[in-house]
Amino acid sequence: MSTEIFSPQGQELIAQFFPYEASMAMARSQKARRDHPAELVAQAMTQAKLRTRAVQRLGPIAEKLMFTAEGLEQATRPDVAALRARHFADHGATRIADIGCGLGFDSIAFAQAGLQVIAIEADPITAEYAKINAQVLELDHLITIMVMDAHEFVPADFDCDAVFVDPARRSAGKRIKDPSKWSPSWSTALALAQATPMGCLKVAPGIDHELPPAGSTTQWVSHSSDLVEACVWLGTAATAAIARQATILPAGITLSSANLQPVAARAISTYLLEPDDAVIRSGLVGIVADQTHAGLIDPAIAYLTTDQRPPASALYAAFEVLEAMPFSLKGLRQRVRELGIGQLEIKKRGSAVDPEKLRTDLKLEKSNKAAGVIVLTRIGLDPIAIIAKRLA
Repeated sequence: MSTEIFSPQGQELIAQFFPYEASMAMARSQKARRDHPAELVAQAMTQAKLRTRAVQRLGPIAEKLMFTAEGLEQATRPDVAALRARHFADHGATRIADIGCGLGFDSIAFAQAGLQVIAIEADPITAEYAKINAQVLELDHLITIMVMDAHEFVPADFDCDAVFVDPARRSAGKRIKDPSKWSPSWSTALALAQATPMGCLKVAPGIDHELPPAGSTTQWVSHSSDLVEACVWLGTAATAAIARQATILPAGITLSSANLQPVAARAISTYLLEPDDAVIRSGLVGIVADQTHAGLIDPAIAYLTTDQRPPASALYAAFEVLEAMPFSLKGLRQRVRELGIGQLEIKKRGSAVDPEKLRTDLKLEKSNKAAGVIVLTRIGLDPIAIIAKRLA
């Protein structure tokens, strides 16, 4: 890789291709190659393409930053990083180690919250990108980036009072489900996060509920209805007596519970609720059920039903039930046509039906203008379809 891409000339060249549009990029590249090496032009085009994707995901902050494809895939969304940084700052952290900093987005958030940051990254190229990003945002006086393997880092050697660990959970583009095979492994990452008075370990949202140690608080975070991550808070950063939390952004709502609340099952009623994935994964569906006077349609399926119209909330999506029926393609097609549904959203949980194949098989009438939702699920072992309309 040519380091010239980091120079002012390289940055100016990237700007010529940003925002990236394939239809215009080739013509611009031919012109750029008259004055620049082909390798540099290719790098600039790649960076412009990544920045264009990054802006869609991360917002305007990404317009002048440097990315790798893998780094962008793993980059923490700014709202999520800011939430975590505020938590550390509010609990008294002053100097934090960011282990596995990647492109530096958590380090940036920590610095913006006023913390001194020791950022550790094993890959030299990724570390260089992180350095450039800190400089572009004029935060390099608060962020020290070091190329080092996590196993070699000792937080006490750098006077850190907090540690954040983000293990690599992908290899060759595939998710690593076994925590013992993360880099660093679960046991090593946990030891690092417990090496200072307060710590946080970023984990996959599907983490086994039994894995976090006693006294920790596991927080699941969703952003714009996407479950983006979970993290295990340790030491004084944990919330006393709270084992699990669900936080929904950008609404800023957090549910907490020391114990799971059982939810009774009931027959499908007037309204159907689909709790946010952070609520489901944290096991806090019972809180939503209590707030909305709802019950589960099945003990093993995270759809709630109630006969009281639920208030609008970021905690769940709400639907008015038009009909609930045993799943049958013929019967479903007939009812969809009778209801005049032409615009269809298909959701599923606990169903083996392929939504896109079902959409084709339903043969929707293009002249029908009504919007509807089909929820594919089951009660017990019986597959059912719920026809509904989304509430505003």
